[in-house]
Amino acid sequence: MKQIFKLKDRLAGFGKFPSLCVVVLMLMGVSSFAGKYKEIYFSSPLYLKRNSEHWDKQTRLVGQLKNAPSEFKVDIYSQGRLLRTETFNNNFHIYETGWLAPGTYTFQFKAEGYDKCFIKSLKLNAGSDCVINVDFGKIAYDRNY
Repeated sequence: MKQIFKLKDRLAGFGKFPSLCVVVLMLMGVSSFAGKYKEIYFSSPLYLKRNSEHWDKQTRLVGQLKNAPSEFKVDIYSQGRLLRTETFNNNFHIYETGWLAPGTYTFQFKAEGYDKCFIKSLKLNAGSDCVINVDFGKIAYDRNY
């Protein structure tokens, strides 16, 4: 809430509109951005060819994990629609999505205390795995907006 009042003070020179702006920002949940967060880092995609019949018409996203929390989720989107959410709650050092049809996807990695992180417009091809390693950062940053 402090951030909303700071924003209101900054907008004071705009007449009657600051109050309306503050209300709109509160409804949008902007005040929830304040606080500490960590970042998630992704490696560049690497495609590994697979010669098994299992990969003839499907593919997956796989990778190594570094500093992974006890639980994180991956939302899988295709053409702007959420296909499914996969929850990982183990202490393994690798992850893999379930089988996916070849196509272009967006993946959102989510974990408590971490910033929202996306892999956008990733093309997945039949006959291969797409490898993207994920590093869950350790440094907590302050967000003041």
